[in-house]
Amino acid sequence: QDRGRNEYRPPASTYSAPSYSAPVLSGSDLISTWKRSTRSEKLSLCEALKKFAKDGSNISALDIHNCIEEATRGLDQTNSMTIADVAAACVVLMENM
Repeated sequence: QDRGRNEYRPPASTYSAPSYSAPVLSGSDLISTWKRSTRSEKLSLCEALKKFAKDGSNISALDIHNCIEEATRGLDQTNSMTIADVAAACVVLMENM
């Protein structure tokens, strides 16, 4: 006996798994993109942007994230700046505090 005989199974060619492509944030993106990104995306980028810090610096990705957030909060003028430019300024500021 074939119990599965009456079950409907779509042909393999008609089904495709949904594709989800999460946007990848990069330093060359504008602050306007930063403002629309998730916290997870922002922190991931900030981890990569720690390269702006001097060797041996104790600046964390969270420090950079918080600085970018604070520096750009409510300032539409920053929307056309790149994330990397703001991050670099933040690192310089934090290293000289």
